[in-house]
Amino acid sequence: MIDHKDIMLISFLNNRSLNFLINVYSDAQHMAINFLTNSDFSSENLIYMGGDFNVHDRDWDPTVVSHPIARQMLVDLADNLGLVRLLPTTQVPTHYTPNEN
Repeated sequence: MIDHKDIMLISFLNNRSLNFLINVYSDAQHMAINFLTNSDFSSENLIYMGGDFNVHDRDWDPTVVSHPIARQMLVDLADNLGLVRLLPTTQVPTHYTPNEN
């Protein structure tokens, strides 16, 4: 259904219903988000999409001051797939600055 090195689609049966989970790694160029946005993938039984989207935005990280275009692409993609964003119940960082040490 999806042929991309950074996207893993998992299917499982639950009460004879086929459901899907999708795990996404989107690099700094947002290749996986672009791929999904431009593909014809759709599933009414997609119940979860998670991963590392590499999208920093003030909606989920108050230290970010902008809304990058990849953020809107990701939000539109999730909306088109029938998903809603869930926020953490406790305030936790969504981004850790790389530490070379």
